[in-house]
Amino acid sequence: MGGMRVHYLAYNEPIQHRTGDLPLAFYHVDPQHPRYHMRMHWHRETELLWMLRGEMLPDLTVTDPQGVPHRLSELLRPGSRTLVELWASWCSPCRDDIPYLREAYARYHGRGFDIIGISIDTQHDAWMQALAEERMPWRQFNDAARESFNAFETGSVPTSILVDDEGRILQLNARGGWLGADLERAYKE
Repeated sequence: MGGMRVHYLAYNEPIQHRTGDLPLAFYHVDPQHPRYHMRMHWHRETELLWMLRGEMLPDLTVTDPQGVPHRLSELLRPGSRTLVELWASWCSPCRDDIPYLREAYARYHGRGFDIIGISIDTQHDAWMQALAEERMPWRQFNDAARESFNAFETGSVPTSILVDDEGRILQLNARGGWLGADLERAYKE
């Protein structure tokens, strides 16, 4: 298969990149701009994919460490902002973000912030070992079939999506300073 074209649209101004067969992660523009949208769509022949801030997060089934299936929509807690974090045990950038996520969770969890970790590990033992090593205090689930890639219109980890308690997308690629700024605004710091 040939390369994939990835378009990033911000303020309705496209920036095109030609890549190999792997999609690129979202890039940020000024999220405070009143017309800010982060849209990403991939062209693979005629396939177009879109996720926009303000839309509902697609629902999917994930399994907990004991193998029990759960609908993502059922895991959202009333009155909470939830970071849905796609990650993998073998993903260095994912694991590098965990200390920052742990700090944000400790600081804001009591005020309504939650994290749902969704691993795309296909090897259960590797996932369980990473959970034991990282000791993340938030709920963890697995998506070994990687349905989340299609549902969340991504092909890479880490992918972070911040949603409200109804599952409406508040922020795409909610990482680092962007996540911190959103949480500070939401919880009035």
